[in-house]
Amino acid sequence: DAFELDIPTSNTIRWIASLDALMVGTSGDEWRIRATSIDAALTPTNFNIRQQTARGCRNIQALEVNEAVLFVDYVGRKVRELTYSDEKAKFVSPDLTALAEHITEGGITSHAHQRNPDSIVWCTLSDGTLLSMTYEREQDVVAWARHLTGLTQVDSTTSTSTYPAAGGYKITYISQNGAIWGIPVTDRTLIFLSGDARDVGGGIVALPMTGQPFSAGQTVRIEGTTNYDGEFTLLSGDAEANEILIEDTYVAETFDGTETVVQNIALSVGTLGKMAQDSSGNLYYGYDVGISKISIDGTIDNTYIVPDGGWPAESTEVRGVVVSNDSTYLYVVVRQQVVATVRFDMYKFQLSDGSQVWKVTTGVNADGYDADVDEDDNLYVCKVEAHGNLGKYA
Repeated sequence: DAFELDIPTSNTIRWIASLDALMVGTSGDEWRIRATSIDAALTPTNFNIRQQTARGCRNIQALEVNEAVLFVDYVGRKVRELTYSDEKAKFVSPDLTALAEHITEGGITSHAHQRNPDSIVWCTLSDGTLLSMTYEREQDVVAWARHLTGLTQVDSTTSTSTYPAAGGYKITYISQNGAIWGIPVTDRTLIFLSGDARDVGGGIVALPMTGQPFSAGQTVRIEGTTNYDGEFTLLSGDAEANEILIEDTYVAETFDGTETVVQNIALSVGTLGKMAQDSSGNLYYGYDVGISKISIDGTIDNTYIVPDGGWPAESTEVRGVVVSNDSTYLYVVVRQQVVATVRFDMYKFQLSDGSQVWKVTTGVNADGYDADVDEDDNLYVCKVEAHGNLGKYA
């Protein structure tokens, strides 16, 4: 049977994890709960509660990694390792970001643990940045890295999902604070819920959304709730203009307007193009001939990135879209075809105003298929001539 225990603190419980005892993280401290003797069962009359550390935890579930619990501190800037110390005869929580304090600037919003082939903790920041921490405690390895995402690269955290794309493809993506990795989109709407869920009856629930822009039949993805996470097709009915209707079992829940996200994603039609993302979360999507700039709020601008004189009439397809490492420039590779002659043009644009910096035209019988940049922003294009090869363009 269930029973209740009172922790002697006024702080809010953020997470519970299990090692050789129950570990509890609150907004102000960390606790251990176990039986009074080793290997004994935890019962209403046989329990011991001890404070271990007083760091404070963010509202993010801790990770159980081997013999330790990894948790994010109250302000979201540190990842701490809750592990037992024989010297102190209690659990301690050293800072795993001590040698890279700058890397979490902006605050950690989620994390997940990859076990194989290497033990890596992946973290997302509030600005959309993706971080990794290689974590091998047995070998005393703790190494942080920052990852710029773009093209069709996909990384996996706890917020992965699949969505059908044009042409029958399925693509895995990450959605975090409106930033999307690995999926070409032409529209996205990000709105927070604020207020109480309402029982409409007949298996229909109304969720509060001020000035909601959606219509019946659209599919939305809901994240951050206790009872209503998932993808839903919106229903029609007599709901107010500030509500959306979904088919689900009603459970009372209040939304605070900060944690819950409702997002509508409309995929592109036609050719599955290339995409890159800058450090501000703006997407640059290369469709048949042209670049769409898609802002975090879903605004689409098809004229922001245009070369001097416009796109050449012989342009047939955008084959590569890459953002420079410092998010200053955008590189675009465009396929050109005149009768049987094929080549590709390369462009460099200034992201601050969309202006063209330079253009390079290759020789005939060279067809670019993808592109990327190295840490020095040298551009590499995978191209086909007599056979496939890789071209480097400084």
